[in-house]
Amino acid sequence: MKSMNLKQLLSACALFVWLLLPSTGFPQKLDQDFLNCAVLIHYRTDATHEKRGSGFIIVREVPPDPKTNEHRIQLVLITNKHVLPEENSPHSAINLRIEIRDQEQRQVKDIPVRVLGDDGRYLRTVSLHPDRLIDVAAVNITKDLKKANAELLTHIFETHRAITTDLLLKKADMGEAAVGAGTQIYLLGYPAGVYDPRNANPILRIGIISTEPDQDYSFDPVTTAKYDLPSPIPGFLIDANVFPGSSGSMVLRRTNIVPGFSTGGKPSISYILGIVADSIPIDDLWGTTRMGLGVVFRAETILDAINRLPVE
Repeated sequence: MKSMNLKQLLSACALFVWLLLPSTGFPQKLDQDFLNCAVLIHYRTDATHEKRGSGFIIVREVPPDPKTNEHRIQLVLITNKHVLPEENSPHSAINLRIEIRDQEQRQVKDIPVRVLGDDGRYLRTVSLHPDRLIDVAAVNITKDLKKANAELLTHIFETHRAITTDLLLKKADMGEAAVGAGTQIYLLGYPAGVYDPRNANPILRIGIISTEPDQDYSFDPVTTAKYDLPSPIPGFLIDANVFPGSSGSMVLRRTNIVPGFSTGGKPSISYILGIVADSIPIDDLWGTTRMGLGVVFRAETILDAINRLPVE
């Protein structure tokens, strides 16, 4: 075999370096299932004001029906506690509404989801994380969807099936999945309630994990008191543009950053790493602004809320 001359060697090195650099010529397409499962949540707080937030739908496998032995799944809406209507408030709406895409009919459907009973308390279909300071909620919306549009329910079962609880990455698996400080992420949601009523597409944003995600993050006492933040949190901070309305956004591991390279296994899977719950403000000469740091509760807190839902 002939040895490489200098020109060939330099060309090979240049090609290798080019492959290692991020390239705008290779768009990093996100799996359509993730886009399909993001939803806008909204409801009236009074005659003139509407509250908006983000959420996403995930499939929960439940044991077969004991009478018929039929396979069963639940469609569960994941969001924050503070996005839901408040309990025992005379001004709370008993229903929230979600905007979701019907892929078959290429339409956006507005689906009412009842969360409060006549007594002003949350229904059994609503599960709040048991820790008061962990801002995560899960709502079983299967019956609401069936009541509103049984055909749509079938379509959603099909188009959302890939988004299951198996994609919620546990803390113990982060090392094997190559998730750590500096890992690039996607956010899927509706920041500031910005919404395209024609197709309900979520807004895709990018960022990085700013703190060790497998370690609980503790805010210092001054920051905790000043901004009313829980400390410590079973989660991490992200460097991303997080605004009101981003609450409830899904945080995804961004994969295949370098075109043409895939390590395979866990590092190649777009795991759900957690859920956005807050953003950290900062006071400067011009008033209070957003620092660009978001607070994320780890995916295991989502599982905790889901597992408290009745199997029915």
